[in-house]
Amino acid sequence: MKNTIIYKKGLAFLTSLVLGLSTCAIAKADFTNRGDSIVTTKVVNMRYGPSTDTFKLGEVPRGVVCDRLLSIDGFDLVRYDGRIIFVSGDFTSSDVTDYNNEYYSIEQDSDLIRTTTEVYFRLGPSRNEQDICLLGKDEELVVLGKSTSYSDPNDVWYLARHNDQIGFVKAQYTESLKSKIRELDPSIEDVEVKLIGSLTSDTYLRDEQGNNLSKIETYQTVKVMGTKDDNYIVSYNGKIGLLPKSNVNTFIGVFVVVDRSDQKIFLYSGADCVFESFCTTGWDRRVTDLGLFKVYEKGNHRTFSEDHQARYLWANFDNGNGIHDAPWEEEYNFGSNKYRKRKGSNGCVRVPDATALFIRPHIHEGTRVLVKK
Repeated sequence: MKNTIIYKKGLAFLTSLVLGLSTCAIAKADFTNRGDSIVTTKVVNMRYGPSTDTFKLGEVPRGVVCDRLLSIDGFDLVRYDGRIIFVSGDFTSSDVTDYNNEYYSIEQDSDLIRTTTEVYFRLGPSRNEQDICLLGKDEELVVLGKSTSYSDPNDVWYLARHNDQIGFVKAQYTESLKSKIRELDPSIEDVEVKLIGSLTSDTYLRDEQGNNLSKIETYQTVKVMGTKDDNYIVSYNGKIGLLPKSNVNTFIGVFVVVDRSDQKIFLYSGADCVFESFCTTGWDRRVTDLGLFKVYEKGNHRTFSEDHQARYLWANFDNGNGIHDAPWEEEYNFGSNKYRKRKGSNGCVRVPDATALFIRPHIHEGTRVLVKK
C-alpha cells in the first residue's frame, strides 16, 4: 500500500520553515499495516518518527520481542515497555509469534484533532487495551493513522501523538480541526505542526474576518500550522485562527518549556515534544519568573547546602535559577501544586532524577528555556 507520511528533515528543514514556511516535509512512503511480532537482532534506537533524523528516545535491547503495528519506509512502529515507538527494520526480524490484531486494520491519515470529553489514550484500538493516560477535554492530538474494526466499521480509533506519546483514542470522542485549518489555507492537505511559537505580548487570536476568538497571554505557546500573508495559522486550546508573525517567537532546534500551572517540563526538538515530566517550580513568595531565557551555565553537580545537592544536572538560565534534580524531594511531590505552595523551590525548576538524566545530554549553554503560566 503506497501512502504519504510526514516527518521532519532536521535543522535545515526547520530553518526553511522559519524563513517562510514555504516547504513541506512530505515523503512518499511505504505504509504497511502489520499485526505481527518482531524480535530485535541487536541493540536498536527508539525513534520519535520513521527516520534516523528524528529524535532518539532511548534503546531497545537485543533479543526483545515487540508487537508490530505497521511499517513505514523500513521503520517498524512497535509496542515496547508500555509505549509505542519507531525502530529501524534493519535491526529486527519477524518472530514466529503473532500478537493477532486481526480484528482491526490501520491506514495512514493526517489530521489535528481535539478531545470533546475526557477519554483514555490507549496502547491499542480497544477498551480492553492498556491505557497510557486519561486525556482531558479539549486536548489536541496529531493523527498518524486511523484504525477500523473488521467486524464493526463504526468502531474507529485514531493512531495519534499526544506530546511525547503515541497511542490510540476513540474517534467518537474527538473533533477534527482539519477543515478549520483548510478554511484559512485550502492548499494545506496533510495537517502538520510545523513550528512551536510563543507570544511576545498579549494578543488576540482572530478569524479570517478579524473577529476575536481568544486572548493569548504573553509567553503562552501555540502550534504553527502554516502562514497566511503576515500571519501564522495557529492552534491554541482547540481554536484555529490567525496571529501576526510579529507577535510570535518561533523555535528551532532543542528547547525547553516549563509550564507553571501544570507543573510540567517539556523537551522539544523542533516542533516535536519528545519528552515531558512533572517538575516543581518556585513557591508563592519566590516564584519562577515567566519569560524566555537561555542556559548560560551547565554542570552535572551543584551544592546548595549540606543536605541539598543536585547530583546529575544543573542548568542555570535566570540569574541563579536553574533546572536541577532534587534528591531530597519525594517522587510523588513533583507536579503537585499543593506541595509547591508549601515547599516549592526558591525560583529553580526541580525535576526527578530520571528526568535530569534524560534531558542532560540535550541541554547546553545557549539552549532556550521558556517559562509560561
